[in-house]
Amino acid sequence: MAIAYDAKSTKAGSSNLTWTHTPVGTPKAIIVCVGTAQASDVVTSVTYGGEAMTEITGSPRIRTGEASSCYAYFLGANIPTGAQTVVVTKGSTLAGAICISLTATVDTTEIVATDDSIDSASLENPSSEMSLAGATCWAAECFMPGQDAVASITPTAGWTSGLEFWYVLL
Repeated sequence: MAIAYDAKSTKAGSSNLTWTHTPVGTPKAIIVCVGTAQASDVVTSVTYGGEAMTEITGSPRIRTGEASSCYAYFLGANIPTGAQTVVVTKGSTLAGAICISLTATVDTTEIVATDDSIDSASLENPSSEMSLAGATCWAAECFMPGQDAVASITPTAGWTSGLEFWYVLL
C-alpha cells in the first residue's frame, strides 16, 4: 500500500474556522490539526465536505497551566472528492488549523495515534520516537511550542513544516 501527501490548506482566526480545501488527487485520508490559545477543550467538531471527522485518541492535548491545546481529527472513508469546505467549530478562541489530504492505493485508511505528552516539564529540547512496526505510513505532528519564536523550530529530519502559527495573549 502506498500513502502519499496530496495537498494542504490552512486557516487561523478568533472565530469558528471555515475554509476551502482543494485536493490535487482523489483523497483517501483527511487530517485536520488545530492549535488553540486555550488550555481547555474548546473544539466541539470538525467537518470536511459536511462529513463529521473523528477526534483522534489523545486529542485534545491540553497543556495544563499553559494557555494552549492541540487537537487532531481524521476522516478515512467516504471522503468527498473535489474542493470541500472544512469547518472547525470552536467559538471565539484564537486558533490556527491545517487540513492535509493524502492519497493511497487502498479504498480506506486508518489512523494509529500516539501521544508522547511532552510538556513544559520536559527537557529544553525534547524528543520522541514512534515505532512503525513495519507498517506503510504517513505521519503528522501537531504541537504548541509555548514560545513566540516558531521560526526557530526545526521539523523532524525528512519532514516539512506545514503551518507555523503563533498567537498573542492579551
